[in-house]
Amino acid sequence: NAMLKYINSPLTVVAFIIMPASTHSFTVDALKGQAVMKQLKDTVADIQNAIGNRIIDSAARGHLPDPSKIIANDDLVNLKRRIFALKRDTLPPIVTHNMVDDGADPIFTSNSSSKII
Repeated sequence: NAMLKYINSPLTVVAFIIMPASTHSFTVDALKGQAVMKQLKDTVADIQNAIGNRIIDSAARGHLPDPSKIIANDDLVNLKRRIFALKRDTLPPIVTHNMVDDGADPIFTSNSSSKII
């Protein structure tokens, strides 16, 4: 990490460390992320259903669907809202759970002291 910073590298390294530790609950950020992803999945499922209905309706009338009318403007607006909700101005959270004693966790303190996080 220090070398990447020193050479001003555009490279980003991501690591997932999964270790047992005592926790209280999920963090607010983790729960918010799950809720936003669920909203996105639900919105996409609704759009898929609406697109399918439009294709079936057009085919049942003996016509090929008009590609410019397959996705309704309302669907695009809803999808843009969901995409906007995914954006964040901060770095992603370090942990997904509220730890009982994060100050005593060897991995957490090691990463903090080495300025990895």
